[in-house]
Amino acid sequence: MRGPLHFTARTITEDTTLKSNGQEIAVPKDATIFTWHCVTHEEEAIWGPTAKQFVPERFLEDNMYGVEFMPFGYAQRNCIGKRFAEMEMAMAIIKLLQRFQISLPKEDSTTTFDVPCDYTFSRAMSRCNLVFTPYKASL
Repeated sequence: MRGPLHFTARTITEDTTLKSNGQEIAVPKDATIFTWHCVTHEEEAIWGPTAKQFVPERFLEDNMYGVEFMPFGYAQRNCIGKRFAEMEMAMAIIKLLQRFQISLPKEDSTTTFDVPCDYTFSRAMSRCNLVFTPYKASL
């Protein structure tokens, strides 16, 4: 999954030693470290063999530290648009729930709702089988 923020850069404030794959890497003060989110978001060591697949259920697990998936960055310097994007998403869901009853199609139904999902930053499902029934206007 790809978010709107592709990397985070931080300047090291003191000489530091990082450990990676059993090796120690000396990082001098004032060096800039880049964290590439697209690499972290698809890392099999973190997400397992389904790392490059859209599996929303993985976020229900309680074993995440909080920095494995950071589409808007992390901590006090996260993306200024994060809260706006969260509110936009909530408003879109609220509008759908206000106007439609959403259900799964019956077994014998051929009604489907195609959702275009060819976005640059998303690897979502290409088809969503849901039935959107408009609520009847009350007089």
